[in-house]
Amino acid sequence: GRLTERWRGENPPDETGEELLRRILAERRKRWEEEQLTAFAAKGRKPPRNWQSKYKAPVAPDTSNLPALPEGWCWATVDQIASGMKNGRSVRTRPGGFPVLRLSAITGGVLNDGDVKEGDWGAEEAEPFRVRPGDFFVSRGNGSLDLVGRASFAGSGGIEAAFPDTMIRVAFVARRLVNPRLVRSARTSAGIHKIDQADLARFRLPVPLMNEQRAMVDSLRASDFAGSPPGARIKAAFSGVAALRQSILKRAFEGRLVPQDPNDEPAAVLLDRIRAAREA
Repeated sequence: GRLTERWRGENPPDETGEELLRRILAERRKRWEEEQLTAFAAKGRKPPRNWQSKYKAPVAPDTSNLPALPEGWCWATVDQIASGMKNGRSVRTRPGGFPVLRLSAITGGVLNDGDVKEGDWGAEEAEPFRVRPGDFFVSRGNGSLDLVGRASFAGSGGIEAAFPDTMIRVAFVARRLVNPRLVRSARTSAGIHKIDQADLARFRLPVPLMNEQRAMVDSLRASDFAGSPPGARIKAAFSGVAALRQSILKRAFEGRLVPQDPNDEPAAVLLDRIRAAREA
């Protein structure tokens, strides 16, 4: 909350994070009830008595041992702010098939939409698993613990690809609330580290005020950081290191890296001593 600390002092809140969360939960329940009524109508049935009681409320966060949040913020679970989660499907590779993401496409920020293989399915079969604009993906299983729980957003333009069973797709009610560093707990079985939807559902996230979320986005867009993506900065840094190394080597071979001591023996004398030592 330090990015917008000054903003909070200058802008009294019109809605707290807790009030925003209540609106999200109310909207979710309303949507569920509408879907149930539509399903009853499609089957020509009247809703049974107490049908609303079958609604399964999302799991609430355990707020014990959590750090304090800025005033007006609150804690929520992924389950509370997600409108749906879905595991991908296992698919074999087949030349000419519909593209499917590789697990390495999850970069920990923005999905690498070029990291795909050709799957053994057609477009119609892959449709339920197609990547949609703004989708959020979490890696759910891998032999490397570092790759489990890594998460990325799909771009706003969408891509012609589906996602495999090594990923969980999360559709968020409020996309801005989510941190790409999502999961740090995984179970291990037969050398494979895994998380599942239940793990993901319980993960806790801070919910800022809605106006403050907008202020965060505006601040990041206006900053130099937003104009220079981390990947470009890292690449530039590596280029700088390589150039520096070449410069250091050049100065070393020119004898300009360290000050010269006039009392040092000439290199020719040193070579003569080395040659004499070898011959002896």
